[in-house]
Amino acid sequence: MRSTSRPSRTTIFVIGATEIESDDMSPASVRSAMELLSAAYTVHSGFAEARILEINTQCRPTLPDNLPAIRQVRPRVLEVNGLYRHGFMISPAVLDCAVELLLTGQSPLATRFDLDVRLLAGA
Repeated sequence: MRSTSRPSRTTIFVIGATEIESDDMSPASVRSAMELLSAAYTVHSGFAEARILEINTQCRPTLPDNLPAIRQVRPRVLEVNGLYRHGFMISPAVLDCAVELLLTGQSPLATRFDLDVRLLAGA
């Protein structure tokens, strides 16, 4: 007998991340997993019956003040670092600043964001 019901649709959510200050590169701790899953459940109780497909860990790129920076380390080399945990949200704006710097040598947008910009003198 064939089923006439439609196949169920699977929705996959990617959630993250914790903000535990550490340079620990080991697998996820119980603490970080519980904090993350508790927050997900708080947002929507439907997460209570969700299945965990994967848990990844990694250190996020950051600078000591946890703020992004654009630095020219030598001619024709611009480093954009320190986007930290909000990188996926702020990277478009930081990219706009970097493009302004590359095209004009200055960035009013970076000034507006109080972004740390260090260019080589005369570059």
